[in-house]
Amino acid sequence: MDEHTLAKFLVEDTFTKPFLNKRLRLLREFAELASYTKPGSSWPEYLSLANIGDEEALILTKWHDEAVRVAGHKPLVFAMKQFEGVCETIPTITVFLPTQPDNETLKAIAGWFRENLDPTVLLEIIVKPELVTGCAFVHKGTYHDFSLHYFFTKHREDIKGVIDEYTRA
Repeated sequence: MDEHTLAKFLVEDTFTKPFLNKRLRLLREFAELASYTKPGSSWPEYLSLANIGDEEALILTKWHDEAVRVAGHKPLVFAMKQFEGVCETIPTITVFLPTQPDNETLKAIAGWFRENLDPTVLLEIIVKPELVTGCAFVHKGTYHDFSLHYFFTKHREDIKGVIDEYTRA
């Protein structure tokens, strides 16, 4: 699997950089356990010991199976080097939101960025309550603001004029 295909595979069910790093850490932990600490450790046993939820376990199992395929007859830690190298190349966009989004909203936001900017992009979410509604993001060093706060700030005088006109009537 080439690097771009592997990157798309890794971000398929992963939308934020922290989740990518967590999944990578868990897979590396198992690879090191199976290679050095406790050779012959089983993947299902590791998942139950790590107390991982069902949905997360399914995603990690896909990663594990791909790592096993990539490693071939070598220990799993060899595949981890390739996974980690690819993860370093995955672009990240910082997104500012007024609240922490739930998983469905996060998936929708990531879908929009992947469709419009880069199919492998990951999000770094920063909660900024003063945005009120909407969002802002940084892409290639440029800050883009689509928040209600920005709109009100930009059109303050127009809004003030409308309110003044309304209160005089």
